[in-house]
This record gives sequence, structure tokens and C-alpha cells, in this order.
Amino acid sequence: MRMNEMKLSALALLLGLFTPSLASAAAAPVERVVVFADRAMVVRKQTVTCKGGNAVAKFGELVPHLDARTLRATASGSAKALGVAHRITALEADADERVAKLKAEIQAIDDAVQVHQQEISRLQSRATTNLQYANYFRVVFAEALRGTAADTRTWASVLDGFKQEELDGAMRRVELGRKIREQQRQRDLLQRRLNHFQARQAPEALEATVAVDCGKEAKPVVRLAYVVGGASWRPEYDLRFTAAGGKTLGKGQAELTVGAVVTQSSGEDWEDAQVVLSTAKPRLGARAPMPAILWVDGYEVGKERVLVQATEKRDQLQAGGPAGSAGPASAELADKGQSVILTIPRKVTVRADGSPYWFPVDRIEAAASSALKAVPKLSPFVYQVARLKNPASYPLLAGTVHTYRGGSYVGDTDLEYRGAGEPIEVSLGLDERLRLERIDVRERDKSPGFLGSTRKLERIYRVEIESQAKEALPVEIHERIPVSKEEAIQVILDAKKTTAGYELDEHRGFINWTPTVKPGKKASVELHYEIKLPEDWKVSG
Repeated sequence: MRMNEMKLSALALLLGLFTPSLASAAAAPVERVVVFADRAMVVRKQTVTCKGGNAVAKFGELVPHLDARTLRATASGSAKALGVAHRITALEADADERVAKLKAEIQAIDDAVQVHQQEISRLQSRATTNLQYANYFRVVFAEALRGTAADTRTWASVLDGFKQEELDGAMRRVELGRKIREQQRQRDLLQRRLNHFQARQAPEALEATVAVDCGKEAKPVVRLAYVVGGASWRPEYDLRFTAAGGKTLGKGQAELTVGAVVTQSSGEDWEDAQVVLSTAKPRLGARAPMPAILWVDGYEVGKERVLVQATEKRDQLQAGGPAGSAGPASAELADKGQSVILTIPRKVTVRADGSPYWFPVDRIEAAASSALKAVPKLSPFVYQVARLKNPASYPLLAGTVHTYRGGSYVGDTDLEYRGAGEPIEVSLGLDERLRLERIDVRERDKSPGFLGSTRKLERIYRVEIESQAKEALPVEIHERIPVSKEEAIQVILDAKKTTAGYELDEHRGFINWTPTVKPGKKASVELHYEIKLPEDWKVSG
């Protein structure tokens, strides 16, 4: 009985909350916001006073374009939110009494039509159930007629009752339909009058009303959550490196500031709210994909084979691009399949003006080191890089890094996704004390000899570094040699002519040196290798 009374009370509240005499509710404060890559979930709260075990929480001045499907309410303690209703209201009162009166009459008609439509739906459901029972009794009656003691009058009376109820329901539905049509005609007339009197369209807002069963609570806290568009965020970092002992290279200390740039134009300001940042990608109403047929086919292009020299896409030196290059798009927060959630440690305010708001999320210190690094094939400069392990207990998303060296701002670079504890290498800018030059000494094609059938492609490269520093500097030089994917092709490093002291990664084709460049001097390394291939192969690229 208690549950039925509670449902009836909730229905009465939700049907009676939006009467024309009810004043528009004020906006409740924003308590919490979860910002996703392309939208946000907003949570507002207010405290209500219970009377007779029930209460009503009104959340007014909400943006009218919020996703009404996502309106959800909760209540604190033993109280329960029984339902949420919403409507569009005007933010300003109508100056003309005639306009206010017409709006009230239209709203009253809409409420009456809604009640009639609900009754029609109930009658249709009852008619379906009645028909099922009538069919069942007809079958039972037919079986009873086979006996000798069948009470035909009783059975006929039961079936007549079903027919009468079906007829009464149909007549009632016809009557309700007639009333709805009359009310719609009256509404159209009132709407035309309203359009005539209404000189301007008042600003509108959405108002949500929550019916609450208080339980044992006297003043429960009611929270309303909903989703709005026009909000996004992206990660942004500050990295400050200071070498130990006043030096420029070697071991030191790094300070990593994890920040976030939040932008929103949802139509409502988030005042003094707790903001949570998430990489989750909610898709309301998304359907699961269906696979299409995958065909495999082919065709002949001749018997000739071609050697293609191509460069596999690899990550460049992080500062090799121009300063200020754009970071990842806000709607493409790469989390490697694991949803990342960051919480701004203090309450903040984000205005709905579309401006970017930067907030610090975390600040961590970690041991780090710096070195000089050069990739001559990709960039004609020597860079100073900082190396450390991700000191955060969570992954660092791809984003822009503002780098500082010795307290001075160096520039911006990009950080790729790094899991907790993964190594990080960030450029600290150019080292202008060093000059780098890469020289193609020889790129020669040797034809096969008189008795041979193998062609040779000879490659020789020299890298020279000149220093204007006051101290000797070790510089990491990173070069590469081709990696063969064909058994008929051989890549041979000339170990005798290639500068000694290198480290070779044969599987990936990386070769590295770390020569020390003395003050005012030059240091150089040379790379020699050959590519052997059959005579009937062509060379492309």
C-alpha cells in the first residue's frame, strides 16, 4: 500500500507541478562537472524541505538545448527521487497581461490533452487484454457445449459482458478523440491570438522538477545531472629542468606540471564547481557496427621485380618541428583504450564564453638527466633533451609541453602518450654552441662484373660537428641503415670503413655514436654500407 501511495503522490506532483500559476524556479548551483572530449555532464544540487513525507525540487534556468534524455535525479540519505519532469519556460515575465493569460490557457489545454491521451492509451491496453480473455472464454465455451450439462445462459452472459466492455471502451475512446480535436482547435485559435499580441520572443530556459519521497529525511539534498554539448578539454604540460651543480648537461631535477585547458560554450557558466576531466567517449544512442564482406583479389602486372627504397614512418625528434605546433585535437584524446580521469584539485569557474581556461591538475618532481642529441637525416641542428620516467601514477596523454631550461622558457614541443613509469624524452631546444653538417660522400651504383650477376649500391655519409663551447661536449649522433625484407637483397655494413665506437640495432636499422667534441674543434663520423641485389632488379625511389 505504501508503494502505491508513493506512486500516486509522485504522479500528482509531476502532473501538478507545471500549472500556469507556478513561478519559474531559480537556478541551483553547479556542484560538479565531468568534461569529456566533446560534451560535459553537469550536476546541480539543492536542499528541499519535506512536508507530509514528500517534497519538490525545482531546477530552473537550465539551458534549453541540453539533452533531456539524460536528466537524472538522486536524493541523499533515505530519500528517493521518484521522477523528473521538464518544460520550457520564459526567463522574463510577460509585460502584457493578455499574453500571460493566453499562455496560461494554452498550457491548461496542453495539460488536459495529455491527460486524455494517457486515458486513451490505458483504454487501448485494456481493450487488448479484454479481447485476449474473450477469445479464451470462447474456446472454453466451445468445449463446454460438447457436454450435456453446459450452462449456456451463464456462458452467454459472460461473453456479452466482454462485448459490452469492448463497446463501452470504443465509445469512450471516440469521445476522448472528439474532445482532443476540439481542444486542439481551441489551442490553435489561442496560439494565433498569442502570435498577434506577442511582440517579441522572451528568452527561454528549461525547468526540471523532481518529485521526492523523503523517507526519514527532513531536508534531503537533491542532485540533478544532465549532459550538454559545446564543452571539451585537452591536456597541456609544463616541464622545468635544472641540471645539478650549475652545469648544462648531466643529472638534474625535473618538475612536471600536469595541466588541462577547458573550453565550453554550453550556454551556462560553471561557478565554483568541482571539475573532473575524462577521456571516455560517450555516444548516446550509438548502434553497434556490423561487419561488411572483405574480399581478397589480385591481378598480374608482369614478371619484372622492382626494388623500392622507402622510409618507414618513425617518430621524429620531438622538437624537430616548428615551435608552437598544434597538439592533438580535443575530440581525439588518445587513452590507449584505458579511460583516464583527472580531477582538478580545487573548485574552479569556467565561463560559457568559448575562451580557453588553463588549470593545474598535478605537480610532480622527479630525477632526470639531459644530453645532446642529433638526428642529421631529419634536422641540421643539435638538440638538448631531458630524459626521465613518467613520475605520475597515471598515464600522460598526448599534448603540448611548454619546456623551461635553467628557469628560462625554451619553447613548445609535443608529448606522446606515456604510461606510468614509461621513459619520456622531451626536447629542451637547440644548443647553438654546436654546428652540424651531413654530407653525402657517395651514392654510387656498381654494375655487376663480367662473371657476376649482382649489383651493388654503395652509400657513404659523413656527419661533422663543430663546437664553440668552452668545455668538451658529448653528442649522441643517430643514423640509420636500410633493413632488408627480401631474401634476395642484402645490406652489408662496412665495419672497417665505418667510424668505430658505434652501437648497432640490426633489427631496426639504427646506428649510434657518441663522440666528444672538444672546444673550438670538429668531430666527425662516417657511415659506409652496401646494398646487394640481383641484376634484373630495378631501383626506384
